[in-house]
Amino acid sequence: MSTTTTDLTSGPFSDRVVTVPARIVTELFRLQDAEALYDCRLRDILGLRSTDYAAVRYVAREESFGRTPRSKDLTQVLGITNAATTNLVDRLVAAGHLTRHPDPDDGRGRTVRLTPTTRDAFDTATGDTWAEVRHALSALSERDQNKIADLFDTISTALDRGGLTS
Repeated sequence: MSTTTTDLTSGPFSDRVVTVPARIVTELFRLQDAEALYDCRLRDILGLRSTDYAAVRYVAREESFGRTPRSKDLTQVLGITNAATTNLVDRLVAAGHLTRHPDPDDGRGRTVRLTPTTRDAFDTATGDTWAEVRHALSALSERDQNKIADLFDTISTALDRGGLTS
């Protein structure tokens, strides 16, 4: 695998010279760009604003894993205030995208679910995309799957810390 030396001569890492596999970095950036464009297309198809789409996408993802997201999960994932979350959920409920239910584990909290109409629209818009992704991932050996999962975890951890001031 070819490598390239990236000289970060300006910005916060100006003291570092990093040798990285060029193809991996290129493909990581291509993945980020493809996901951003995919999200833009889905947002347009569903007729949602950016934050509304991010909320619907999160709820859809959680439901696909059999989890029931809570309003407070949206607050954390979207990085918005409790008041903004309330306004967001109210707007999505009024628009027929979400339903709100009492949280059985927290008497004061609320869970949110996609409406059947929005679930169908989301599933139609995404088509076979995630089936293709799952198929590609399932073709990997367990060892390679674990390596990739570890890599994603490391990258996610770095991104989670990025932009934070001390």
